Amino acid sequence: EALLNFNRIKALGVTKTSQLLEAVQCSGMLDLVEEGTKVRRDFQKHPLGTYDPVSRTLYVEGLPLTLGIDDLKKFFSDYGQVKLVEVPQHRETREPRGFAFVEFGDAQEADAALRGCNGLW
Repeated sequence: EALLNFNRIKALGVTKTSQLLEAVQCSGMLDLVEEGTKVRRDFQKHPLGTYDPVSRTLYVEGLPLTLGIDDLKKFFSDYGQVKLVEVPQHRETREPRGFAFVEFGDAQEADAALRGCNGLW
């Protein structure tokens, strides 16, 4: 239940432990251990060093404040699999700050998006 207090978990709208358990069970990277009370990474499926989001993540700035995560995901999905879109918000107002991070499935997709979108914003 301590995980339910994390800001990232709250931001995702997760309010029940059962939602967390279901997400972990669907994950290809995580396993439940000790009768479902602890979470650990499955190093056989995802060894250390295989997850490098930096090479496949784009920083996008100058975004209209009305553009949401779903809009960005839809737009960038033309260039490849969008794994994550993060739109930072102002701490006090919770309004978007006008930039985002878009993570793709691999570095080639990120490069394609960079070439395809260069100069659009």
